[in-house]
Amino acid sequence: ATAAEGARPLRAGDWECGGPGRERAVLRECLGGLFERELVAAAGVPKGDDSPGGAGAAHVWLDRSKNAPHLRHRQALVEWLVLTCEHFRLGLATFSAAVRLCDRVLGPISLPKASLQLVAMGSLLIAAKMEETERNVPPVDELAGMGDNPYSEDLLRRMEAALLQELHWDVVAVTPAHFVDAFLGLSGGGTAASDTIEGQPWDPAAVEYLEKYAIFFTVQCLVDLDLLSSPRWRLSHVAASIVAASRFQLHIFPVWPQELEALTTYSVHELWGCIRQIMRKFEANHERLVRAFFPEVPPAAHDKMMCSTADQVSPKGPLDRMDDLYEGISPSGSPVARVVRKQGGLEEGERVASRQPLVQLDGNAVGQEGRSSRLFD
Repeated sequence: ATAAEGARPLRAGDWECGGPGRERAVLRECLGGLFERELVAAAGVPKGDDSPGGAGAAHVWLDRSKNAPHLRHRQALVEWLVLTCEHFRLGLATFSAAVRLCDRVLGPISLPKASLQLVAMGSLLIAAKMEETERNVPPVDELAGMGDNPYSEDLLRRMEAALLQELHWDVVAVTPAHFVDAFLGLSGGGTAASDTIEGQPWDPAAVEYLEKYAIFFTVQCLVDLDLLSSPRWRLSHVAASIVAASRFQLHIFPVWPQELEALTTYSVHELWGCIRQIMRKFEANHERLVRAFFPEVPPAAHDKMMCSTADQVSPKGPLDRMDDLYEGISPSGSPVARVVRKQGGLEEGERVASRQPLVQLDGNAVGQEGRSSRLFD
């Protein structure tokens, strides 16, 4: 029935499958599927085979306690993937899927250092074929020439085939970027009707900056693995925290409105420890990263992007301002704020385990049609 319904507008000549509203329907369906896959993986339900990374795999991204052989070179590999995706104008989901495939392949095995970049190339080629339209898939000969070593087109194709066999052709990757894309696409770019920015009326231009911060925080999480390798937080938890951290950094209030809580099914109290860890990483590298991600902002304004008001530089760092804010939204005398300060986060609780895949939004959150899917636009 679903296939017939999908084919009907095509026969009628509506090649957009229903117009702009169809995009939101597809995103909702995709988000529901992502939640379902995540819950199945967390429950450890056997998939019926031994496919690595299948539904029965642990939901932890990479178990660093097992000392994966490629960990010493992983940051360089991920940074190379960032630059390569930028070169080919590939999407954030493609980059994230490539990192995921790399970690799945290289986690349990040891390869010579000279072969690691070839594995990354093969992973990127597979990820692009899964996530991009055909015209955006990098040409094999051009991709082969992007490495530090001169690889041939034939060698890259053989590596691609070897990776597919190693992964048992189970190459559907679920990453924080997929959740971030869905969250932003279904919420007007991560915004709500009640939003204010720095105490002023909402400025639509902030949506572009919010997406840039979401891209940066996603890349940061994929590089350092502190959040993704923790059993405390699922990928959807990390993705929701990325959106919340982006709103906090842009001084958008409330930090976590009801519309986003309904969409993601996470409350601000469930997210705060994860947000705090994201901001801790940002605080250590913010100057370099703000200049890299926001080159159009005058240098004198960089510090103000870390401030709590528009007209003066805050003497407090992001973590102190976050703690002050959190104490303000927590009930008086609540132990929640003390737990966040002391332990850096909260346990998810029983409500998360029984989470429904998707909660219907009200009319306040308008979809952001035509949002760019490129990694660095």
